[in-house]
Amino acid sequence: MELFESIGLKADPFTTSPNPDLFFPAKEHKQCLEGLELAIRMRRGLSVVRGGIGTGKTTISRKLIQNFSSEEDVKFDFYPVLDPKFESELVLLQHLVDLFGIEEEAGSSVIECRNQIEHHLINAGVEEGRVLVLVIDEGQNLKGEFLDVFRTLLNFETDDFKLLQLVIFGQPEMTSIIHEYPNFEDRITFNFELGPLDLESVTGIIKHRLIEKGGGDREYFTNEAIKAIHNQTQGYPRKINKLCHQLLLNMMSENEESVTLKIVENTIGGKIPDGLISNEEEPNDKNIVEEEEKEEPEEKKDVAVNKLFDILRKGGKKESGSGKIGETVSEDDVIGDLYGDIDEDDEDDELEEEIIEEEDSKWYQRRKNKRTKTIGTYPPNINTPTLKKEKLLLGVAMDQGHIYSSLIQEKGGTKNIVGFDIYSANKAKLDPKRNPTGFSVSIGKAYDQLIAKLDKKGGKTPRSIIKRLQSGVPISFTINNTSSLLKTVIVPPESKKEKKMIIEYDAKKNLPFNSDDIIFESVELDQGKNIIGVANADYMESPAKILSDKKWDVRLWPPAAQTVLNSFRWNYPGKKHDIVLIIHIGEIESFVLGYNQGHPDAIVPLDLGIQNLTDAWKYRSAASKSKWHKRDYCRVPPSILKSDPKENSTNKQKKPQDEAMRPVIENWDQELERALNSMAQSFPIDNISEIYLSGCAEEILFFDEYLQNQLEVNVEYLDPLKNIAFPDEEDRENIEFSKSALSCSVGAALNIDKSVNLLPDMFKESEKFRLGNKFSIPIAASVFIAASVLSGLTSYNHEIMESKLNTIKSQASSISPIKSKFEKVSKDKNIIIKQLNILQEETKLSDHSVSVMRFFSYNTPKEITLDMISFQKGWERGDWIHVGNSLEKVITIVDEDKNFTRVTGAMVANPALKERYFSNFITQVENSGMFKKVEVINKKTTSGMDIDNMSFELKCEL
Repeated sequence: MELFESIGLKADPFTTSPNPDLFFPAKEHKQCLEGLELAIRMRRGLSVVRGGIGTGKTTISRKLIQNFSSEEDVKFDFYPVLDPKFESELVLLQHLVDLFGIEEEAGSSVIECRNQIEHHLINAGVEEGRVLVLVIDEGQNLKGEFLDVFRTLLNFETDDFKLLQLVIFGQPEMTSIIHEYPNFEDRITFNFELGPLDLESVTGIIKHRLIEKGGGDREYFTNEAIKAIHNQTQGYPRKINKLCHQLLLNMMSENEESVTLKIVENTIGGKIPDGLISNEEEPNDKNIVEEEEKEEPEEKKDVAVNKLFDILRKGGKKESGSGKIGETVSEDDVIGDLYGDIDEDDEDDELEEEIIEEEDSKWYQRRKNKRTKTIGTYPPNINTPTLKKEKLLLGVAMDQGHIYSSLIQEKGGTKNIVGFDIYSANKAKLDPKRNPTGFSVSIGKAYDQLIAKLDKKGGKTPRSIIKRLQSGVPISFTINNTSSLLKTVIVPPESKKEKKMIIEYDAKKNLPFNSDDIIFESVELDQGKNIIGVANADYMESPAKILSDKKWDVRLWPPAAQTVLNSFRWNYPGKKHDIVLIIHIGEIESFVLGYNQGHPDAIVPLDLGIQNLTDAWKYRSAASKSKWHKRDYCRVPPSILKSDPKENSTNKQKKPQDEAMRPVIENWDQELERALNSMAQSFPIDNISEIYLSGCAEEILFFDEYLQNQLEVNVEYLDPLKNIAFPDEEDRENIEFSKSALSCSVGAALNIDKSVNLLPDMFKESEKFRLGNKFSIPIAASVFIAASVLSGLTSYNHEIMESKLNTIKSQASSISPIKSKFEKVSKDKNIIIKQLNILQEETKLSDHSVSVMRFFSYNTPKEITLDMISFQKGWERGDWIHVGNSLEKVITIVDEDKNFTRVTGAMVANPALKERYFSNFITQVENSGMFKKVEVINKKTTSGMDIDNMSFELKCEL
């Protein structure tokens, strides 16, 4: 490229193509490459490399192939699979037959293809001495069942080595897929996770690429610039290359000898230099004047035609100097008037415009009235659920310390909003299971606050509704956390018979809690498309009991994602044929929902929330910390927006909190990128037409602008009240808080079809009883009337019955000797039942122990090594007592009636990240649903050189 030759380089050193000649042996990359080489040379079989987007996986795979290309003693044959999206096992095997270059045509069945591959592997590996290496890129796109296909191929081996070497490169979400297939996971001989590079490696990769392209010893980047590059890219190689490429262009544009810190800051901030090409010659002023004069008649013509059309549209004609409608006027007069002198009196024109505006306002009013009549009516293809036609329903949505409530009444087929409210608890973080007392207090106050708001003096709420609220109304309740999830699954027509099994399998897959104790329900949407709601039964037991004790009439319990989906379906029926992304921002946990032409295609949880921003800004005032829900300081730092750099509005000036919030937003960006990549297999991300934001998103200033710039798609806030009628339509624009914050509570209160309901068992019984009464009372009344008629006949036979009763009494006295034998048998029976209960309890404890072992086996992060997991009755506590002048340790058993799991282990991690990793691990254990309580009994960091080591002991109550 001549462009780079001007600064002493042969070509662009920072191309993003995976060129193995530009590979730099950074510490992690070198370890990964050497490990792969060793595994292949020793023919160990399976190797897996995981890493986020842009961490250098593809470059390593190309370098790996290059390293073996010069081998002479043994021939290594590499077969890359760049995109492993195959329709079925047969298609995959047929592709491998073609890829391996097997001469005969690929078989028509799985067995035939498998035999062909086996014969080829034996011939190539044993008879010819070749090593066949299958390299799969984008492994996260592999269907889980294909891992079993590769496991079968890995079984082809001699006594000394595997006949096929398999290397899989993929993103971190591939880990969860592999965990589901333990037989495949056990075969991994080399397992490596790539992360971002440190500052030393970033410096090395930049200098290495410049040297490779002829840069020599010249310093193209200052040390300060490289530090800024590392901070901006967080050490991701692809981001480094993209940024450095732009920096070199900007350096040349500004005629600088090297990239300085200033150039880096200007580039990151969006300040673009004038360009590499010199400015064009200024156009001649005379030519501009001539062009403007030439274009002026065309502009006047357009004005004239438009003005004439506006006049004639009302059916009137204008006479010169008149201005009245309906009088004769020539076209010349009209055009002449438009072209007349600018000092001419415009009084007639103004009168005419007033008349037109008055007509327009009447048309607008008629249209508005017509639209008002349709607001709240059922959109097409949406109905009320069978047997659950609630005329008045209160939707309550809890998200940590916020409780949202929306009361909706259905009247004459129209949904009307009666009232809504947001209650903020004393603390920002409120978990119903960990803090049941705080939950009970807050939920009661939220209910009372809603009633007080609706019952205020001069309010518009009917007295009958206030009384119903005070006595108790039907409630739809939801909690926004990972205790309940919404999933999608497609059941092919040919698998219709196995539908129940497929749905149950998908319901238990990839759960953040114990899959042995769940509530789930599925609903078929259309043509095999299903949604599944899954909830942690153990977690839901606590809030359900509290609500039951408060006599709440809970009839629906949808997942949070279901409520947002309901709000969108009801309020945006016109988007039925669009592909839309809905991002719900919660307090701590969020989710993204892919809506594809009327149905959800994918729902992915997001490990982020608005409280990440509030926690990051530690220097806010004490008053702000106490009133945690006042979050007007939360915003996306303007420095990372791609807005016009000349714009310098008051809102977009730098503020103290920007530095604290910038890394949080950047982490959000990576989390969202991870979620979108995981959705790509089932949802057409490239065809998104619009993005809707829900939940707390509107509290974050510039968040919509940031997403719009990042994803290059129009972004709007979801309005859950758009198609819900108000008692007074003027109230619609007078809401004191964000409408999108009500998405969950409104969606819960809508009560529409095709929604899952995860109602806990204690409320299910009440619901069955209520439905039973609804239909059984009329039946009971009929039975009562019939019984009254029969009562007369009953009295007639009274004497006969009395004589028969005396006979029965005499027979009873004759069998009294049997009574003692019966009592002895009953006593023995009770003893056996007691023993069976003990055995059942032991069996339950044993099953629980297996689940605990399985949980720790699958979910322990790589930084942690568990030394011991033991189960015991009661807890041994070491106490020191005085014996004479010395102290002796005695062991005391406490909580003898409880079961405990003792977990000991060690963590090896970066000292700066160690506490964060450990905290995340403890949170994961607490949220697993396995334990009632988790305590860290002992935590100790090694001193000296091994400060990255930490040992710990956990006390987990079963």
